[in-house]
Order: sequence, then C-alpha cells, then structure tokens
Amino acid sequence: FGRFLHDLSMTDRHEPTVNANGLIYGISSDWGYVTTLNPKNSEVREFGYKVMKGTTDVKILPPGEQPSQFPHNPMVDSKGRLWITDLDHRPTPNLPVLDKPAYCTDGNVSKYAKYYPQPEGMLTFTAVVLDVANQKASGVPMCNSLHHLMFAPDRNTLYFSGGGSKVVSWVDTK
Repeated sequence: FGRFLHDLSMTDRHEPTVNANGLIYGISSDWGYVTTLNPKNSEVREFGYKVMKGTTDVKILPPGEQPSQFPHNPMVDSKGRLWITDLDHRPTPNLPVLDKPAYCTDGNVSKYAKYYPQPEGMLTFTAVVLDVANQKASGVPMCNSLHHLMFAPDRNTLYFSGGGSKVVSWVDTK
C-alpha cells in the first residue's frame, strides 16, 4: 500500500499473549485507514470506518470506499478488541449535530464536570472500538480532544491524553 503508518499495536501490553500470532494493526492517519499485517503469511490489508454523523455508531467500510475519519492511535485490549482514538467527527451540513453528553458539561450529572466542565457544543471526538473477530464496531463519545491512549494496569480502564487539551479522560471498558 505504501502508506506511512503512524502507530502500531498488536497485543495488550499487560498481557502479551493476547492476540498471539494475530494481526498487527497500524494507523495510516493521513489517509484514514487501519492497515493490518498478518505475520503468518505477510498479507497486508487495509480498511476504513466511518463514525455515522449525528450518532456514535461506527460502520466498517467495504473495500474501496474512501474513509472520512481521522484515526490516530490504536491499542489492543485484553479481550483482543482494537481501540482507536478518532480525531475528527465533524457533522456535514444539513445533518444532525450530536451535542456533548450531559456528563461532559453538567456538574449535577457528573462530579467531574462539576470541577472541570468541558465547553458545551458539538461532539467531535469519538473513541472507536473494533471487535475484529466479529467485524463489529462502536463508538464512545468523548468530552474532550483525544490523542494517545493507554490501558491502566487494572486492564479495564483506558486512559486518553488530549492533544493540546488540559484534561485526561478515561473509559471503563468492562
């Protein structure tokens, strides 16, 4: 494919036997693709995904369809799922805008929003999780910008650093 791969992931860093001899995932962020390398037969494939506008639903695109997302950093979890920070989920004109969830902005809903509320407005960042074995994808709406991610030692908490943001966010992946 000849694309620059920004980041790679192949296993859970805390449990290195997860996905043993499985696919290696790379992010071709400038092009919007997730590239895979099968170490058993050296086969390289790529696929895109799309965060459906106005929702956090994620669709894996058929081969040949150009993705419109901006994946940035992949990480495999202890269940073999691939988590990706997606840096761009901007609505197209005339489609519904997905507002930030109340837990981002309302201190009555979230104690964290009470201390450090994120500005109201449209949701533009989504954590994408791909269940590769079942070819299913979903999205988790995030309150702030995303950049890189890392699993905590408890293996259920996924931390995100915000590129240029003053906050760090997390998701319980159970």
